Amino acid sequence: MEKTLTIKIPNELWVNDFSENKTADFTYSGPDKVWFLVEKTDTSVIVSPVTYAAEPQVRENEIAVAVEIATATEAELAAAIILQPELTPHQYTHTKQINYDGSVYYAISNPKLNDYYDVLSSQTGTLSLVSITKNQPNPNLTPALQKQQLIEKYLADYEFDAEDRAKVEAYLAIISAYVAKVKTAYVWKFITVPNDVPEIPAELMALFNTLTPPVAAPAPVQI
Repeated sequence: MEKTLTIKIPNELWVNDFSENKTADFTYSGPDKVWFLVEKTDTSVIVSPVTYAAEPQVRENEIAVAVEIATATEAELAAAIILQPELTPHQYTHTKQINYDGSVYYAISNPKLNDYYDVLSSQTGTLSLVSITKNQPNPNLTPALQKQQLIEKYLADYEFDAEDRAKVEAYLAIISAYVAKVKTAYVWKFITVPNDVPEIPAELMALFNTLTPPVAAPAPVQI
């Protein structure tokens, strides 16, 4: 039988952000009933990477979970789509994107459902989904945020004359724009991540060194 699944997907592949409420359709095509083989160990529960059209034999540490496709939950139907054997290899297509530094990233434009989600199981065989993320923020983000927060603290804690304030605010605009860029400049989009965090100008550092008392460094940034 065939059945279409409409499921939420993240704003961008591998990024744990669903704020845009995007959805995508994926189609199951296969038997009316399938089985999932779930293996339980002392430390984990593992779902077999394939579905079965007939009930599989199980060992002592395994259970077979039957799913009727017509009445399957979202997680069960998604699992059937993700774990069914591919009759023909999926042909990925890509969209050329230009990173902020001018380098090129070829983003997958037709992800499969298993590019978005992994299948998990409870000890009793209840299936669920977990989104696949690549937790690799740009290494330049933390030092850039620290500089941004430091400049914001100087502006909040001290009175500057108009000329000096304009210089401080000019750098704040630069570092803030940079932070906005690198927040979504994930590591996997680069062959080599450029080391290009805008430094605080020497003129501003000299100005800050004349202030009493000096501004304490911001707390470590949590990404």
